[in-house]
Amino acid sequence: MAFTANATGTVAIDDSLILLYNEGIIFAAAPALVADQVANVRTSINGKSETFTKYANLAVSTTALVELDDAVSVALVDSSVTITPVEQGAVVTKTRLAELQSGGRVNTAVMYLVGQNMGATKDKLAINALEAGSGATVLVSDVAEASMAATNVMDKTLVHRGYNKLSRTDIPKFNGYYFGIAHDDVLHDLKESASAGSWNDVNKYSNVMPILQNEIGEFGGIRWLKSSQGYINTDGGATTVDTYHTYICGFNALGKVESSAGGITINPAGDKLGRFTNVGWLWTGAYGVVDASSYIKLVCASSVGSNT
Repeated sequence: MAFTANATGTVAIDDSLILLYNEGIIFAAAPALVADQVANVRTSINGKSETFTKYANLAVSTTALVELDDAVSVALVDSSVTITPVEQGAVVTKTRLAELQSGGRVNTAVMYLVGQNMGATKDKLAINALEAGSGATVLVSDVAEASMAATNVMDKTLVHRGYNKLSRTDIPKFNGYYFGIAHDDVLHDLKESASAGSWNDVNKYSNVMPILQNEIGEFGGIRWLKSSQGYINTDGGATTVDTYHTYICGFNALGKVESSAGGITINPAGDKLGRFTNVGWLWTGAYGVVDASSYIKLVCASSVGSNT
């Protein structure tokens, strides 16, 4: 006999439980989704791959038109970039006993860790796409990466050179700014270098504009985003000095393709007694460079890096 009629158990509210998991995992993923925000070329497809077409700028026209002659037409020059979605994901299998003996705390841990892993993985995939692309490289003080010392850190000069590389060829901006994606170690040195009053924290922006996830401020015409997934070339400099790659992105630098936006998966493991549950994330998509001329890679060391 049932303890009481019309009791509400986990079976009755299973949709609410799944929704709670989804909300918790997505919330945990959000802080790590940094580089994804710079992927302004986005598309959702159901096919195998997506091809983006890009066009070269027209040459400036400085020759005067002849009054009685028709203007000479200029042919557009295009090229294409193909990005192929792949499946990415991770899963944790939790047991009923772990849930019981942890007082339910394992559920909170699963939500946080799965969500954090989803965000960090997608952030790293976007950064890997920029690293693999053929954007121009600017070296701090023109020192070869293999020869960089711990003192060859990010500074004002390197930032201004990176900005100039994009600006001089009229690479479009995001509402007046380029975006920089940098490791925390690099930004530490940059803020020290820019301490003479030219660094603007986000709470001191003079213009009202949406603040992006992990945006910490603006300097040199660049809005800076920090990512713990920033590229580190371990011992890439002289002896044991680590080097870092920072990406300054203009419009159309990074693209994102999704066959399925994906998200959270919560499924029974299929065991005979229902003692195991799989909690994970699944995404079918990819990042890729759309226009390599629209971003610059800055290379430097860091004073707070692992240099010993």
